[in-house]
Amino acid sequence: MNTEPIKMLAIVGLELWDSHLIGNAPPSHTKRWQRMRSPQPGDLVVETSTSGLWRRGASHPKVETVIGILKKIIQEPFPHEEPWDEESEGQPEPLEECFYINLLHDGSESRWTNASFVTILPVEGWR
Repeated sequence: MNTEPIKMLAIVGLELWDSHLIGNAPPSHTKRWQRMRSPQPGDLVVETSTSGLWRRGASHPKVETVIGILKKIIQEPFPHEEPWDEESEGQPEPLEECFYINLLHDGSESRWTNASFVTILPVEGWR
């Protein structure tokens, strides 16, 4: 599979995001930045927390796994070896933020935890 077009789109999305990381920006610039950092289901998104790896050509993660259509962001329990017992643990079960995306290259679903995503503009209704 030729992943170059996917990589180019992911890099353009990251460059757009990076170009908005400035202080004292005008209101229109700030509005774009706020929308990009607030991904919503249906948005074309790119994962940013590993971008330094795949941009340099690291084998993991592969670029085709970091860009797709955001399906949902939900809180799910951390994986445990034993079932969580709130009474004996003395606190509610810990949750983690999970991002589900449909990958751009094949539409398959991918689940991410401990990650950051940004929307690649333009998306409908962003202004």
